[in-house]
Amino acid sequence: MKQKFSLFKVLIFLSLWIVSSINAQTYTVNLSLNGASPIAENGGTIDVEASFTELASSAADADIIVNITWTGATGDVVGETDITIPNGTAEGVFIPLTITSSDDIFLEGTESVTATISGFTYLGAGAVNIGTPTSFDITDDET
Repeated sequence: MKQKFSLFKVLIFLSLWIVSSINAQTYTVNLSLNGASPIAENGGTIDVEASFTELASSAADADIIVNITWTGATGDVVGETDITIPNGTAEGVFIPLTITSSDDIFLEGTESVTATISGFTYLGAGAVNIGTPTSFDITDDET
């Protein structure tokens, strides 16, 4: 008995082949500094930046919200805890989050602050890996 190939069967085969050939993106998000460390304790600013790398794509396919945990001299800085890398952002583009130091009356010497990626919110088709943290110093102005 001869088997017939219908156009319907061919289309189903091609659809399954195309779907199985699509690879989900895997992004690695890194933090870096844009500015010189140390910053002054009395109102110094520095940008902590998020960027991503991805081998098979050149742009984010959905927003990537990077959750940041601050450690070290966290009482001496003011800044947000999230950076959003918008959908369509090109690989290697840096999204800044400006951190401002706050003055106090305590003699502390030079202090360090570290920004570490603690998690993500990502609704795209792929996955996000945690990349490198970054840190900077604050120079105390009390003597």
